[in-house]
Amino acid sequence: MAEPEPGTLAYKFRQNRINAGFTIQRLSAVTGISFTSISKAEQGKLIPRLYNIKLIADALGVPPYIFTEADKMPEETLLQRLDKQRVMQCLSWKELAKNIGVDIADLYKYKQGKKVWPRLIEHIVAWLENN
Repeated sequence: MAEPEPGTLAYKFRQNRINAGFTIQRLSAVTGISFTSISKAEQGKLIPRLYNIKLIADALGVPPYIFTEADKMPEETLLQRLDKQRVMQCLSWKELAKNIGVDIADLYKYKQGKKVWPRLIEHIVAWLENN
């Protein structure tokens, strides 16, 4: 397998796996992610879902955000801050809604720029302050 280019997601996966002393087979066994998927991610042929990124990061003992570009995401609006934190923690929108303690439908409305109840904003702000 060719060495992935430094700085790429593929490179980060491979280097962190090697640094943790894992083979692809062992990482696959620990995470439940197929050998093929991990191999393709390390070759840059597949971008794993956030859920799988979190599984890999947890197995390797590294913070999940190192495999994302979340540090480059804008934070000018409340929604941008929320989305950045969601990606940093590798959460789906459904998981985020559960963590915040709000209904996913209300969170989707907010994400789409529709009018939402003020209590939703309060929940979001409180969650962001604690994360």
